[in-house]
Amino acid sequence: MRQTVLITGGTGMVGQDLLPKICSQQMVEKVIVLTRRNAALPSHRKIEAVRADVGQPDLGLQHGLKQSVVKAATTIIHGAAETSFSSGLSAARVMNVGGTENIMRFAADCPRLKAFCHLSTVYVCGKRTGTIREEDLEHNSGFVNAYEQSKYEAEQLVASEAHRLPTTIVRLSTILGRSQDGAVTKSGAIHYALRFFFHSLAPLVPGKKESPVDLIALDYAADSIALAALHQFTPGSTWHVCGDSDAFSL
Repeated sequence: MRQTVLITGGTGMVGQDLLPKICSQQMVEKVIVLTRRNAALPSHRKIEAVRADVGQPDLGLQHGLKQSVVKAATTIIHGAAETSFSSGLSAARVMNVGGTENIMRFAADCPRLKAFCHLSTVYVCGKRTGTIREEDLEHNSGFVNAYEQSKYEAEQLVASEAHRLPTTIVRLSTILGRSQDGAVTKSGAIHYALRFFFHSLAPLVPGKKESPVDLIALDYAADSIALAALHQFTPGSTWHVCGDSDAFSL
């Protein structure tokens, strides 16, 4: 079956590399990108930009447009998120929990939906240590910031709907840049941290020299999402996309 993929967060750091990857799949006929503003998107005949807001009921779409998108979508990749580490919990929840709830309600109305892929973070583990498996979620170890907690709560929401929606969760590690040239379209957490080091605003980092710092390549992240959402989609599954034994040391 030819796929129509609906993507939120397509203008973010991951989204801008993910779009060409999804468009290159032969099984994909159309890619609908929900965006809140007139943002630069890759030029491709399969891409259709739709002004929307996942923070609003029905994604802020007028009835006619909503029905058109609902009838077309076969796969949804939900990547829109508030990623700032400095946001308060209430603000982070508006997008990361409320937005996820809105897009899942939208997904429930899609009669042709075969897959709902929720993009999350390995840092839903919060302050946990040791081995953390894909199926592990619930814990009471606390969180470093509101971003981690709100993404954890969003995952709980996705898991609670897995009995009636075909869902998978992809937990991404920290993204460094493309494997070929290190380039990124937007800066992420690791780039801000390196800038602080360079300007001596963070002159030291707590930890041992051999402590792992898990970083992944941007194109590896995009490849993994395409695999999980399209080629090897398994309802109820969770994927860890991280460096593991390949992680850099501090």
